[in-house]
Amino acid sequence: LQRCLDGVLLRTRYTRYELLIAVNPNQSAEINDWLGTLRNAKVQVLHADRPLDQVALYNAASQQAQGEYLVLLATDSEV
Repeated sequence: LQRCLDGVLLRTRYTRYELLIAVNPNQSAEINDWLGTLRNAKVQVLHADRPLDQVALYNAASQQAQGEYLVLLATDSEV
């Protein structure tokens, strides 16, 4: 996830975007700590109330998206 996030933040010249990171509540403490360090106006971490499968997690996050287009990236994607 960090590689994917860094790729978008460092290699994207387009400035009108937001990054929504959808997180299940059963993530490890280490991942939750790292997500808590993300202090970027472009990045928003969305925590699900209950464990969701990947598709339900994407759907929950997409409802929070404000942009005209929605691009879904898996955690192992690289820009």
